[in-house]
Amino acid sequence: MVNAPPAQQPGCDGGEDQALPSVLKAIGPAARTLALHNAISTTCHGDRQRLAAYLEAMTPDQLVEVVAAARLLCTEADHALTSKAPGGCALPTDPAPDGS
Repeated sequence: MVNAPPAQQPGCDGGEDQALPSVLKAIGPAARTLALHNAISTTCHGDRQRLAAYLEAMTPDQLVEVVAAARLLCTEADHALTSKAPGGCALPTDPAPDGS
């Protein structure tokens, strides 16, 4: 008896294998964006435990991106706040020592 190759389903021309690199390439930035969004969201809600878990799960490259984004956000938010504050003075933005 001769083993015949399995019949291909209609439309299965191996294109999935060719599309896989494109899909994986798109997933990388999406995953980094989602990780950054989760970190920002938990930070805004003051959930330090979840924030620590998100940060722990990130790669060193992702953490570098988070640090750069946080610095830029802080700088730009300070500028925006300064322009909106009475007398042009920045309001205190550091959280209380107890995290509240």
